[in-house]
Amino acid sequence: MNQEQTAVRSFAVAKGAARKRKPLTGIMLGLAMVIGTSPVTAQTANTKTTYSYDALDRLTQVTDPSGLNTTYHYDGLSDETTLTSPDTGVTAKTYDAAGNVLTATDANGNTVTFTYDANDRRLSASYADSTQNISYAYDEANNVTGCTTSYPIGHLTRMIESAVTTVYCYNAQGYVIQKSQTVDGHTDVTSYTRSPGGKLLSITHPSGNQVSYSYDADGHVSGVTAITANGTTTLVSNVTYLPFGPISGYTLGNGQTITRSYDANYRLTDLVGPAFTLHVARDAMGHITATGNSPGANPATETYSYDPLYRLTAITEADGSTLESVTYNPTGDRLSKTGSGLATGAYSYNPNTHQLIGTGNAARTVDANGNTTAINQAGSTYGFGYNARNRMALAQLNQSTVANYAYNADGERVAKTTTGTTERYSYNEDSQLLSEYGSTNRDYVYLAGIPVANLDTQGTTTSVAYVTADQLGTPRAVTDSSGNSIWTWVYQGNAWGEQAPTSNGYTYNLRFPGQYFDQETGLNYNINRYYEPPIGRYGQPDPLGYEGGQWSWYAYVNNSPMMLVDPLGLANGPACVATWAAAGAACGGGLGWVRIPTKSATHSSANRPPDPSQIGRVFRG
Repeated sequence: MNQEQTAVRSFAVAKGAARKRKPLTGIMLGLAMVIGTSPVTAQTANTKTTYSYDALDRLTQVTDPSGLNTTYHYDGLSDETTLTSPDTGVTAKTYDAAGNVLTATDANGNTVTFTYDANDRRLSASYADSTQNISYAYDEANNVTGCTTSYPIGHLTRMIESAVTTVYCYNAQGYVIQKSQTVDGHTDVTSYTRSPGGKLLSITHPSGNQVSYSYDADGHVSGVTAITANGTTTLVSNVTYLPFGPISGYTLGNGQTITRSYDANYRLTDLVGPAFTLHVARDAMGHITATGNSPGANPATETYSYDPLYRLTAITEADGSTLESVTYNPTGDRLSKTGSGLATGAYSYNPNTHQLIGTGNAARTVDANGNTTAINQAGSTYGFGYNARNRMALAQLNQSTVANYAYNADGERVAKTTTGTTERYSYNEDSQLLSEYGSTNRDYVYLAGIPVANLDTQGTTTSVAYVTADQLGTPRAVTDSSGNSIWTWVYQGNAWGEQAPTSNGYTYNLRFPGQYFDQETGLNYNINRYYEPPIGRYGQPDPLGYEGGQWSWYAYVNNSPMMLVDPLGLANGPACVATWAAAGAACGGGLGWVRIPTKSATHSSANRPPDPSQIGRVFRG
């Protein structure tokens, strides 16, 4: 968890804020401001996006750079009643007199019905498949929730679902201090302690392992320790920072020191450590153009090319040979891929959509919501089934089920069952994975949002593995307590994350920030969607639609995977160190956990929880 981020369980979505479309909101306004165009056309030398409005200045149509239209219709109160998208089909909504969404129906015909209390807080979400129903409870006393000490008034206290029940306890400032999650008959309890000013002091994982954070006089994290059944272990020490800037170095508990160097704009140029070293060169816009074995990446061992929209187009080796190249249409959908790996050749799409249906000679299928339902790849056929909340619930290989997945109301995957074994997952209040239990019993430890250690428990014994991450917070190396390498994931030639890690008997499934690798499918679970490395895009459209910040609702980080991250599978951005990004510092080359600032981080009592079934309106933060 980011030490400067709030973990207040308050869902303050102003009435109507999630349903009325204003001119060029969010990324649309940002694009128009950057390129200096009128509010009805955002155009560069290479693309043009057109926005249409009605007489009441409501956005009625977006024509993307490929000429495809997304349309919006409203009722007399300017509530959005239908959204028609080339990718997600038609989504329809109805409202009550207070402007709350009463029903939402997606293109697959799934309808969810909502109820609310007198304060417009959601009480329930009901589906035709009752196993997907959700109940919300607020303000409950401690003798109901089981909290030892809590201040529940004005807060969500329970979410009750078929697959999982979640209970929240709060301190007087409104921070979550305990979360209990019951899945498959197991109750996993995560507890937090905080300073009077709200700084995170410790996390006690369901395993009982406790991770503590210490701070320097400036309020920056200076060290991380763990208390386990084996005793107290220093995980991170000697954390240093640039003035008003990012982390410049730290020492892991096995003695390995990581140093980070930056340019004048605080964009990382060099990362040096015993297990992983990275030297990069950047252009004037900050995009990585080369990597090498010495500072400045000179001479370069690998270079990177971009199109005028800064989408990665080619990876070139030192001898001038092209390792991989891709082309795009104006919207950002791949047209072709050449090089090694899977999914090479020409890419084909359903007519008048951005729905991918073929790569080379490999066919794919999608459903009416735009979700990938089948992939033919390397002689195998993968099939995927989705529940009424539009979440992947089933994975098959050659028509045999290989996995079942369960989620909570926030869209976090809380359980995965493969070959009769169930893994349970717990997350912090920013949806960052904290723990997993089952065949693997592991607690994840972070420093300002990046992974730095794993606590692996077998019986009463806990061992520590240390993680070195790159400039985005992507893990690149894992070493044991003696400094021996036990897992690596190559950086060069692996911009889209397609290459497999090298392991010395150690399994580690974290990938790009927010992603967890599934061996059974080859996909990376990314909270709200699944990322497919060979094609460099998601298998499902962005639940936020254009609010996610991309013309293509499937693209991964605007096709700039060496510069941007998308830890929630919703909206991309640069990685920032929480302890300085919160103060408004520049974001280049940081180390943190990007938040989507649409779920309130204040102590508001207007608690309306998000629900993944609200098509185009999934808010996490």
